[in-house]
Formats: sequence, C-alpha cells, structure tokens
Amino acid sequence: MLRRFVAAMLMLSFALVPVAAGAQEGLRLSGALLYTAKVALAKDALMVVQLQTLDGRPFTTIRRPTQGAQVPLPFSIQGPANAPFGLRAALFVDGRALWASPLVVIQPGHGQKILPPVILNRVEAASFARHFSCGKTGVEIAIAEGAARMRVAGHSYDLTADTADPDPRYVAAKAAQDARDTWFQPRGNAARVSLGGKVLPVCKPEIAPMLFALHARGGDPDWRLDLAAGRLRFVPPRGDPISAAIPAPGVGLDVLRFDLPGKGLAVVLTKGLCHEGTSPLPFPIRAKVTWGTHSYQGCAGTPAQLLEGAPWKVLTAAGTDISRSGTEMRFLANQISGKAPCNRFSARLLFGAGMRVGPLAATRNTCAALTMNKEQAFFNALGATDRFDIKDGKLRLLARGQTVMEASR
Repeated sequence: MLRRFVAAMLMLSFALVPVAAGAQEGLRLSGALLYTAKVALAKDALMVVQLQTLDGRPFTTIRRPTQGAQVPLPFSIQGPANAPFGLRAALFVDGRALWASPLVVIQPGHGQKILPPVILNRVEAASFARHFSCGKTGVEIAIAEGAARMRVAGHSYDLTADTADPDPRYVAAKAAQDARDTWFQPRGNAARVSLGGKVLPVCKPEIAPMLFALHARGGDPDWRLDLAAGRLRFVPPRGDPISAAIPAPGVGLDVLRFDLPGKGLAVVLTKGLCHEGTSPLPFPIRAKVTWGTHSYQGCAGTPAQLLEGAPWKVLTAAGTDISRSGTEMRFLANQISGKAPCNRFSARLLFGAGMRVGPLAATRNTCAALTMNKEQAFFNALGATDRFDIKDGKLRLLARGQTVMEASR
C-alpha cells in the first residue's frame, strides 16, 4: 500500500507543471484518496472530490470513474486563494457512498500544494439518505425493500418499485394529485428524476453528511449501542451483549430503523435534538431500542455536530447587546473561530462532562472604547462557558446554569 501511495505521489509531482507567478490563480491541490482496509474497490466505482466553504456549501466538484483502479487514487483540483476552505472526498458504487473522508481544512494560499493522503473511512449502513444534484435541484432519496421516500425542495414523496417497467424505477401513487408522473430511477452512479412529468437533468451523487462509527447510550438504566465496522452491538442493562451484522435499514429520510427479529431487537434512530439524563450536553440524534418487552430511550452522535455548519451570529454576551457588531462564531470539530466586535479569534473546544473553551488566540487590533467593551464581554462569556444548549433555533452558551451568550443562524 505504501509503495502504491508513493508511486501515485510521484505521478502527481511529475504532472505539476511550473506556472509563472503572475499567472497563478488560487491554490492547485494534488493528493490521493486512501483507505487501509484490504478490500478491493468495485470496477464501476465513482470518485468524487469536493471543495466547500467551512459552513458546508460546495463550490467545486470533480467526479471521475475509477475504471477498475484501486487506492491510492490520485486527484488534482483548483481551490481559492483568499480564504480557508474544506475538502471532502468519497467513493460511490451504485450511487451509494461506501467510503468517505471527514472534512479536511485547507488554509488559503497560491501556487501548488501536495496534500498528505486523504484517508477514507467506511460508511456504515446508518446513512440517512442519499443526496443527488439534478442540475440546480437537490434531491434526497432513501430506498429499502421495494419502497423509497424522496424529498425535493422540502416536499416528500412516497414511492414504490415499478416491477412492470423494464428499466426499474420508483414511482409515486397515481392517486396523489401533486405526485402524478413523479418517479426516481437509479442508473449506476447517476439517476433520473421526474417531478409531475418534468424530467430533471441527469442526477449526480453528492457527498452528504455521513455516519461512520455511531454510538448511542442512555441512562436509568444504563445501556449502549454501537454501529461500527459493519456490526451492530447492543449492551443491555442486564444480560449478555447482542451482536449482529448491520441489517439494511427501513425507508426514511430522517429516520433509520434496523430490525433484527432473530435477536428480538429493533433500533430506531431519528434526526433531532436529544437530551439524555447522563450528559449535560444535547445530541443530534434520538435513539430508541426495543428488546423483547423492554424499551430504552437515549441519544446518539456527538454534541459538536449540532454546532458545526453555518456560522452563528452572536446576539448577546454577558448581558451586553452585541447583535450589530458583526460578531460571529464558527465551529468545526473541536475548534471555534470567528470574528469578535474588533478582532478575529480562535480556540480549542474541550468536550467531556460539559464544554469548555480553551485559551483564546486573537489578533491585536484596537477599536473604539465601546467596541472594545463589547469584545471584552464576548471573550468573558466564552471563557466562562461550561456547556451549551439549543432552543427555538437559538444557541445558548451557559455558565453554572445561567445563559452568558445567545446566537442564531
């Protein structure tokens, strides 16, 4: 594997042609996709590499059939020069992402840059829905056992497999007035979609939010659920752990259901804010496990996932209104950065029994006294934070149970 990666990098380095400094625009990135599992990649796999803003909006995507090639898979893509951005990559087979990378943050620059290997993780069966772009229209689809559910522009359609069609597709019930001649037709690593008789441009797979290893837990009584490496493992409050291969999930865009009748076990995962008694922090997924006659409620995912994405615009800090100061916070994994009333700042986030903001690093600009007072209130609130919550779409940072900052998107 190492020899193949070195060979791929050598090919890239020879392919990089020097460009005159005055002609360089942005940052040319070269690298290779790699996973360490000893699993052959299907001959008809599709490689997708995407650049996106740090709040998740894609702006450059390359798609390339692998044509039987195996990892490491080299790529080259043009990025911007004036702002940090993110890179994500995935390998698709039959329109489903089997391997995907976490977000790789790229700092701004000019010229050419060879990246370290972009490591891909196995995508578990617990991915909520597949995402496609059909021209300018985004489509989400979840398919299982001859049925599908599709969402377009906030409208959902229940579809069933049309077995009479020589080219299989999933169609909406003809009785539904708003869904006549509405269907989804998978075609390898692409798809076709019709909405009310209007056929959209060819649909191409997008890198959707992925679920890799997923852990859920609950208290009173304590239990734990793990989905990792293709296996589902449930540790009940009493008795031996139950383990099985992850079954195909039931249809749902925001809900996943796994049934293991031979084990007397059913698992339902639902996207949505979740509070669980053993942790002071909220989680992004609600979990329900039914085992025989017993039912257990809990949460899954990580609290950090609730904070990531679009920046949060700060409304108040330490009792001070700073809503017109342009202050905003951006969360990415275990880091926070953004703009205070006067300076830019960054810090690490420490998650455990709660959430702490590590030592702040900030630029050293000087602004008007009123602005600097607002900035001090903002930094004081960050420094005092010991947990967070989200209510009615607003982020609240708390210290000892009291709200010290409010922000919204």
